[in-house]
Formats: sequence, C-alpha cells, structure tokens
Amino acid sequence: MTSDAAQAAPPPASAGALSGLPQQSQHAKKASMEDVFEHRWRKAYEVRALERESRQASSRRGSCDSSATSSPDKVPALTGKPQPSATVGVHATAGVAAAGALSKLSLSSSSAKDGAADAAAGSDAAVAGKPAGQQRREQEIVDDDEAEVAAGSAGPAGAAGSGGEHPATAAQQPGSPKEQGEGEEAEPEPEVRIVWDSSSRERGAAAAAQPRPGSASAAHGQAAQLKEQGNAHLKAGQYEEAVLRYSQALVACGSAMQAAGDGGAQRAAPQQQQAGAGAPPAEAGRAGEGEAAAADHHFQATLHSNRAHALLKLKRFKEAAADAAAAHRLYPSWPKPLYRLAQAKAALGQWAAAVGACKKGHELSPKNSEGHTDFTPLWDWVAVHAARAGSLAGFDGQQLEVRSAGEEAWLGRPAPHVPELDGPEDEDRVGPATTVPLALPDSAGGGGRGAAGAGPSGALMAGSGATGGAAPGDPLVSWDYRRTAEVLQRRRTSFRSIKEAVAAARDGDRIILRRGTHNGMGESATLTRRVLIEGEGQLGEASIDQRANCPMFRIKRGGVVLRNIELDQTGFRDALLVDGPSSVHPLIAGCTIKCSGDDAVNVGGAAAPTFLRCLISAKKVGVKAWGSSAPRLEQCLVQKCGEQGLRAQESAAPLLHACTIEECAEEAVVATDSARLTLLACTLRNCKGPGLDLSGLAQAAISGGSVAQCVGGVWAWERSRAVLGGAVVAGGPSHALLADGEAQLEVRESKIQGSVHATEAAWAGILHPSNTLADPDQPTDFPPEEGPFRFVPDRFTRKQ
Repeated sequence: MTSDAAQAAPPPASAGALSGLPQQSQHAKKASMEDVFEHRWRKAYEVRALERESRQASSRRGSCDSSATSSPDKVPALTGKPQPSATVGVHATAGVAAAGALSKLSLSSSSAKDGAADAAAGSDAAVAGKPAGQQRREQEIVDDDEAEVAAGSAGPAGAAGSGGEHPATAAQQPGSPKEQGEGEEAEPEPEVRIVWDSSSRERGAAAAAQPRPGSASAAHGQAAQLKEQGNAHLKAGQYEEAVLRYSQALVACGSAMQAAGDGGAQRAAPQQQQAGAGAPPAEAGRAGEGEAAAADHHFQATLHSNRAHALLKLKRFKEAAADAAAAHRLYPSWPKPLYRLAQAKAALGQWAAAVGACKKGHELSPKNSEGHTDFTPLWDWVAVHAARAGSLAGFDGQQLEVRSAGEEAWLGRPAPHVPELDGPEDEDRVGPATTVPLALPDSAGGGGRGAAGAGPSGALMAGSGATGGAAPGDPLVSWDYRRTAEVLQRRRTSFRSIKEAVAAARDGDRIILRRGTHNGMGESATLTRRVLIEGEGQLGEASIDQRANCPMFRIKRGGVVLRNIELDQTGFRDALLVDGPSSVHPLIAGCTIKCSGDDAVNVGGAAAPTFLRCLISAKKVGVKAWGSSAPRLEQCLVQKCGEQGLRAQESAAPLLHACTIEECAEEAVVATDSARLTLLACTLRNCKGPGLDLSGLAQAAISGGSVAQCVGGVWAWERSRAVLGGAVVAGGPSHALLADGEAQLEVRESKIQGSVHATEAAWAGILHPSNTLADPDQPTDFPPEEGPFRFVPDRFTRKQ
C-alpha cells in the first residue's frame, strides 16, 4: 500500500511547460521568507490560469469522456466578478501537466499536496502590506485559490476530504496513467504564460521612485531644500537672504511643475489613443494628479506668503502685497496670505483694501466662543489707524444715534420718549424699527408733519420736530407696528441713552451723540466691540454728564474710537478706564476729559491706548498708568490736576510726544517702581513740584522739550536713571538736577540752568563737553515741608 505522498505525486511535467517562468535558483539565493511566499503565490496563480485555459479548451472541443463524472466549477474572471457556472470536462493531460507544474513550485517539498498548501499560505502572506489596488486583485486570487483547493485540485486525498462532492479518483479520471497505454503519444502540454507579475511592477516602481536629474521630483526636492533655508534665514532675522532663498525656491517649483506637466502629457497620449476619446492630454489619465496639483499650489502659496512676510520686515510693502495676493490666488481657502495682504495694504495707507482682506480672512478662519478669529486684532488695528487718517473703512456697519437727554440729563434720566422712534413705552426696549429718511410726504400729500406722518407702507415716520435735535434728511428710525418676519429682523437705530446704543451696537457700527447733554444713567458703558462713538457738531456741543461712582466708559477692545466728545465725570471714580491685553489699543481723539472727584484716565493691564489732541484735568491724577500698560499721548494738554499730571508705576511705559503738562499741584510727571518713561519734545511747566521725579528702578528718556517754572527740574532717587538729550532744564527755586543714592544721570547737548546736587558717579554723566551749565537766576534750596513734600501718613502712596 502506497503512502499518501506517493499517491498524490503526479508525473513530472516537461521542462518546456515552465520555460516562461523565472528559474528557481534566481529566487532561492539569499531569499527572504517574504520572497519565498511571493514566489509560491505567483507560481500557484500561473498554474491555476493554466488549468482554466485547459478546461475551457476541452469544453470547446467537446471531447469529454462519457465514463468521467463532470462537476460544475465557477471560474472567476480576473476582474473579480463571478461568471455563470458551466459544466466542463477536464482532460487527463491538462490535469497531469498542471499537477506536474504544481509539484515544481514547492521550494521545500516534492509533493503536490505540500506545494498546493504552501501556495495557499503564500497567497495569504502576500496580501498584507500591499497597495489598495494590488490587495484587491490579490484577494480575488486568494478567494479563487480556496475554492479550487476545496474542489480537489490537490489530488484524491483532498477530494475525499471535501465531503464527497467529487468522488472520482485519479484511476477513474480519463487520461490517467492507469488507462493510458505505453505506446500512445500523450497530448502536448499547454504552454504556461505569465498573466500578472508583481515583481516586475515593484521593480518598475522602485526605478521610477529614483529622481532623475532635471525631473519633477528632483526639482521639488531642490525647492523644498531652498524653502527650509529661507525659513532658517527668516527665523534668524536675515530677511534679505530669506527673500533670495524663497525666490530661488519659486523658480525651482515652477520648473518642477513644468516637468510634471510635460510628463503627464506624454503619459496621457497613449491612454487617449487606447481609449479612443477626444479629451485633451491634460484631462486624460489624471486620476491622481488633482491632489498633486493642489499640493503644488499650496507649496507655492507658502513660498509667496513667507516671502511676503520677509518683505514686510524689510518695509517693501508693494512687493509684499503682490506676493500675498499671489499666494491667495494659488490657495484661496488659506487665510494666512490674507493676513499678510492686510498688513501690506495698511502700511501703504490703502485702508479699504486692508479691511477687505481682514473681512475675507475673518470668514475663512475658525472662530472662538466670542466670534473672534486671528484677524480680529489686526482688523481692530486697521480700523483705528484708518480712523486716525480720516477714513471710516473700519466702521462700515450701521449708524446708530443717541438723542440728547436735555434737562433730564442732570437728573440721570434718558432722552424723552418719542413714540414715533421708540414705539409704545411698554415696548420701548424690544420693539423693531426701520431705517427711513425724514421729510417724507405725509398721507395728505403735504410736507413732513411736525410730529409724525404716515408713510406709504402704513408705518409711522418721524418728522423733524420729534427727533430731539436731528435735522431733516438725517437717517433716523421709525417705529413699525407690524409684526411681519421682515419687520422683526430690522434693527433699531435710535436710542435714548448711550448705554442702550452700546448694548445694541455690533462690530463696525458708528454711534453718533446728537447735540446736547447725555449721561450714563449711573452706570458704565463697557465697550467690547469695534465701534466708533462720536459727538455731533463742534467740540463741546455734544457732552456727557456722568454722575456716578463708576467710569463712564470701560474700554476692553482694541478697535474703539472716541472722538469729539466732552466727558465731565462727577464722582469718586475715574472718568475713563482702559484695561486689557496689548491688543487693546483704542484711539481717543479730540476729546475733553474731566473728573471732579478722582483720576481722569486710568490705564491698566497691558493696554496701549492713544490720546490725540485731548484736554485732560482731574481732581487727582490726570493720567495714571500701571501694570505693563503703554499709553501714548500726542499733542495733549494735561492741566490743573490736584496731584500729578502723569503717574507711571509698576512696569508701565508711557510715551508723550509734543505734550504739555502744566499747573499741577504736585509734580508734572512721576515714575516709580520699574516704570519707563519717554518724553519727546514735551513741556513741563508751572508745577509745584519738580518737573520729573524718578524713584525706585524707574527710567526716563527725555529728548528735546523743556522743564521750566517748576519747583525743581529732573530729580532721581534710589536706583533710578535718566537720560537727557537736547533738553532745557531750569530748576526755579530748587535744584535743576538732583541725583541721590545710586541714581544715574546722563546728559548730552542740554542746557542746565540752576544748581546741581549729585553724587560723584552722577557728576560723570553730567559734566559732558556738549552740555551748558548756567547759574541759577534766584537763590536755590530744597522745597519746604509743604505742598507735595508735606509728610502725610498714607500707606497707599510712595512718600512716607
């Protein structure tokens, strides 16, 4: 009795049957297990293809042996779609040839059973780690392999174990060795051909992955390397070198795209001829080129945006704007180039274009819980600087008005109620309104009524007599009693108090204070939106009378502009408070700020407001800055303050340009702690203390300007430091310069009139050849213990 291996071993196939396959020795030399599995799987597939072709040929010839039992066999096509079942007869010669070929596939066993099992195992291992398309094709082959092995392609033993569906043995099959005579000539064995070879594809892919000189891959690599070099120069502050590297990278990227386009056209031409379609080469065979083109555009957009950033640092704004616009065209959904474009346009003074770029970038950027994006601080900055230049490009929203309260303002009440503008009193706060022009014809066909007239739509419209000071033709609002969806969506634009208008304002709105007197109704108006609040008429015609122990305005947003407003605060609090991060940089222009009970202006946090041509006076301090704030005063007049005109403490860094501080009951300017002062062409005069008093670690830089008619000039205590250049300092009845303790003075090109009291270390910075020292014009001494130098025990002040 023979063994299973002997029964399953088919006769050897001829050498010519495998002439088209790679020899075993080529794969056996130093082959890894993955190569072995790949080789077995590929050979098993070729044998199965051979069997299918043999069965189809036998079926067409119709030479089936009547004694053999045929069984249906589903043969899946290469596309993976199942074909209709067909009854086929298998010739013994085809089966022998296939079995012989299968016996030669095994690299470690001579049995067909082991070879088929190894081939099936190799097919499973070959699927893992392949691309999606290759996995799909290989999975189809694996499924086909499992079906044929279960049908008995591994021999009689496999057929017997399959549940009895194919009971025929090798002795009963037609053409078996037991039935074939020795003198009969066997049928010629069919030639085995390679249907699909993964190794050739892998070799071709590996060869294609190697970049050739002048190819698109090489150009892309060069562009990426130049980009990294440009980023390094940009980070190091070498902006000229960064611009050069980015320009070279753009040239290399253009060459890469051109090379890729030529190669794509050459590849598309044979595909177009094969398909017989009339599509242009650029559209033929571009299944994966869309993502590649998008990546190229994004890469180019990044280069343009980075170069625009470097050009902005070099203040080459026109070139930066062109680069940013090019980056936006290449990648419209990327907001970063719009940020660069807004910066460049703002630097060029093209405010409308800068605001347009901010608006578009704001729409593309993700928003936080408050609706802000990365463009919000830039948009605020552009709006404020545009307003300073006389442009309202940053405030293109709705115009709101606040009617004058008249005599009711003294009692802390809002403006009188007008039904045509405010609706019924019980619906004053929530009713809808429409924006319509005044002086419309009434229902009788005459001119506008004095109180109100009925418009064409039936809505009540305000006449010139009920506007609280508004002139005919101004855009006011009219109450609409209808409750349609359109009416309910309309905004109210006329208000009785500043508080209501501020609460209803949106980003970009303008609030106009009509001529007359307004008040805060005992509460603060917190400004957290980008709004412009402006008084109508000349300065003083629109005034705010705030009678409360809270500031009239609390500014916590950078894009706020106050101008042409007279603010008179009565109470034990400051009139204006600016607090927040460094992005809070509002503009207060052409305003008068008075406080009869406390400080006029307080600036805290890291806020950096700008006061332009303002008049400030207070019961205590005119402008107090603390924290790390950096207020800027330009052409301002600070006068008649009960204490100092300006006090800087903690780490504040105020800057005064062309300002005048006069007639203060104590010092003109005081800096304590670690404050840093900058005075440019400023005048300090007629104060009852020294013009500038420094203590602690405070520092001051004075360029130009003068200190005159004060009780003392520039005094420095403890470890403070002052630098004077081109200034004129007169001491008056006390010392012009005083340096005590470890204080330092560095004086250049200045005129000092009066006595100097300084340490030896400080004298070294004063006795410079460029300085002029003049004798005092009156007897000098330390100030008496009264006024600002009177001792008052107060733990909240620095003088103890």
